[in-house]
Amino acid sequence: MGDLNGIIQAIMELIVAGIVGVIFYSIKKNEFDQDESGKDLEKMYILLFAMLIIEGVAYLIRRLDGGFAAFFVRTAQFLIYEANFAMAFLYFQYLKASLPREHVGIKIKRGGYAIYGLLYVGAVLVIINLFVKMMYDFDASNRIQKNNLFNIYLLIIALTNVIDFVLLYMHK
Repeated sequence: MGDLNGIIQAIMELIVAGIVGVIFYSIKKNEFDQDESGKDLEKMYILLFAMLIIEGVAYLIRRLDGGFAAFFVRTAQFLIYEANFAMAFLYFQYLKASLPREHVGIKIKRGGYAIYGLLYVGAVLVIINLFVKMMYDFDASNRIQKNNLFNIYLLIIALTNVIDFVLLYMHK
């Protein structure tokens, strides 16, 4: 049953990647605004598409025996966690660039400092996890096992979203 769950998850990831690709293509066909916010949005779509493809392939490959499967799954998971921080960064950049210039003041700058600080700490923690398995590890069948400090990762992502929401609400 575990293999079936992985296959279903892989299919779902790849289907969503296809949907993201179609949305990106249709928006690109109608031409993104080539201002700063449009470029950030374009990068977000590309990164999301790549993340979904990598994760879908990782779900399929993890069933295989051998060192390549273990290497690919571990590398993919590391890249996905780091890419989530990159997505949070790009979203804040998009949000900041979307606001009228007169709204980009000290509150946005302070919010940016908080977000950048959180993302830096999170990225460093994921890198440290490569050596000290404090957030996540893998079992013999290449399935992720979340450890005690995994909640810090989730908290960092949640806090960046809360800061984005507050900044967006203040400048609605």
